[in-house]
Amino acid sequence: MPHNEDLPMHPLLVNLKTGEKSEPKFVNNLEMVNVSLLTIPSQNNLCSYIPEFASGTWEDHPKRDFTKGEREQVLKDLFSGYILPTALETIKITFIIEGMDLVDVCHLIRHRTMGFSASGTGDRDCRHDNILLKPSIIGSKYESKIKKHISGLMEIYGEMYDDPDIPVLDPRTILPRNTSNYYYVTADLKAIMHFIGQRKDESIEPETMNVIALKLWIEICKVYPMLKNKFDFNGVDKFAIETSKGGRSSNFYIPEPKNDVYDYRKDWFMKQKMRQEMHNGNEYLELKEKLLKELKDI
Repeated sequence: MPHNEDLPMHPLLVNLKTGEKSEPKFVNNLEMVNVSLLTIPSQNNLCSYIPEFASGTWEDHPKRDFTKGEREQVLKDLFSGYILPTALETIKITFIIEGMDLVDVCHLIRHRTMGFSASGTGDRDCRHDNILLKPSIIGSKYESKIKKHISGLMEIYGEMYDDPDIPVLDPRTILPRNTSNYYYVTADLKAIMHFIGQRKDESIEPETMNVIALKLWIEICKVYPMLKNKFDFNGVDKFAIETSKGGRSSNFYIPEPKNDVYDYRKDWFMKQKMRQEMHNGNEYLELKEKLLKELKDI
């Protein structure tokens, strides 16, 4: 078909930054993690149908004459675990997680019962994206060297993006793994609770995933306060303990006091320190205490 300049213009969906010098901002990863709810049904909404859904097993005919008190009690029983959790699958929640590096993204998208919509790196120009640095890197002897090399890499990325002879989808293949990403997530409450139960583990999860799990739970508990004691974020990391006893698990750090409840050898572990004993390990602990207070005060 012929070239036709009389056709209506279709504006590009991306913000082109052609010719701009790459200026990535290096930021503390823990400080950038943010979780916000987009949609979540109210408790009143849940009370309007959960009792019917949860009671069908025993009724000869659909029951619709629950009192307000009965409806509230059924919801409380569901959240307390006294009712089969199938009803939790009807509670659909959509949220956004910001401030993840690509390692965090890989942890997130392993949860196949969730749906995702991601920030793109194909045609979106990433030359000014934030670069996430773990607290252990900030102030260490590696920080300046890392910043130097990543800045150079991001400069090359910008040059490749502007080069008319480089395919649009190729420059992103040289991006570092610690650029900042955001993901929209939709899932039911049962799947979310599974996610939080797994990702709150402080022995085998990155600090950022621990923070994401806690922040997400806080946002949900603001809507459903009766759930706030469902998880013990200071509790024993049971999965890490059980798997460390075998020979086919990733044993990163020697057990911290809460997990020092079983027999083990120190040479089972890659590091002979607890995570919080390492460089800037206190930053996570301080943030965690602040978040736990927020959860308690709900």
